[in-house]
Amino acid sequence: MRASGLVKEAAFGRIGRLGPVIGGLVDSQQRLKNRLEGKRKLGYVLDPAIPFVLVVGNRDSFCGDLQRLLALYGRDWEALVGRRPPLWQKELKFRGFLGLGMGETPYNSRFSAVAVINGWVPWTDPASIQWLIFDNPHARVPLPNGLLPITHRFELLNGGTWGWRPARSLP
Repeated sequence: MRASGLVKEAAFGRIGRLGPVIGGLVDSQQRLKNRLEGKRKLGYVLDPAIPFVLVVGNRDSFCGDLQRLLALYGRDWEALVGRRPPLWQKELKFRGFLGLGMGETPYNSRFSAVAVINGWVPWTDPASIQWLIFDNPHARVPLPNGLLPITHRFELLNGGTWGWRPARSLP
């Protein structure tokens, strides 16, 4: 299909492959969550005794810390950091990939953490690449320290709340 056909479809309410480029909605958190779901569905054979990290690259300039936290922990990410009590989201679209929910069986517990490689493109200086690690609160096997080159890690801190290590401001 020619580009003019995509523009015509977008004008009539259907957004084609050029959606965000031609003025379509950008939902960075959903795009990241969909990418993680796509990788989750691949047939990984895992030894249940070793940590497993799901790694995705992020080249979306609109995907900031808030979008990453929403994609991974859902709308209850603020409950992890102790800002408010959990909302216990009932709808899947409001839950994150790693999931927080009231009395539910934790899902994606086979993943110890999710690593988001932020800012990598082939011509980028490797020193500017960020390795952001998001620990899974439901992991069968926690991710040990020192396994990956970490820029920042969102994990359980002292006192039972979650936050960034080394310190980074929350959205």
